[in-house]
Amino acid sequence: MKRDDLPTVGYLDDCFRSILSHIEAIQRPAASDAAPTVLLTIEQVMAHCLVSRSAVQRWIKNGKKGRGKHLIKLGVLTFGDAEPRIPWPALLAFGRGEAYDLTQLAPPLPATGLPGSPGAAPAFPLRLAS
Repeated sequence: MKRDDLPTVGYLDDCFRSILSHIEAIQRPAASDAAPTVLLTIEQVMAHCLVSRSAVQRWIKNGKKGRGKHLIKLGVLTFGDAEPRIPWPALLAFGRGEAYDLTQLAPPLPATGLPGSPGAAPAFPLRLAS
């Protein structure tokens, strides 16, 4: 092995930066590739979280104390006189005690995209921190 056969620091740096950029591109989907958002009814939230209707309505109206002891509300979308719809990512963020910005939602998808049926026990019940 000769001295010139060893890679330089600059060469290694370029190689690792190239590899990292490929990994980041794989992990971060493009905005156009984002999956549509699932919108849930109050009944579906009740079924998935194993809570009553009044609890879901209280989360929407009054909220709860989140991380950092600030008040957060469950984000909902309303369409005219129809019942409000809860985006799935907003429900997950609410369960973690984090605020969710509804402006970052992808186009909606019917609620049939979730595992389990609304009337049946959920396949993965969520336990929301209070």
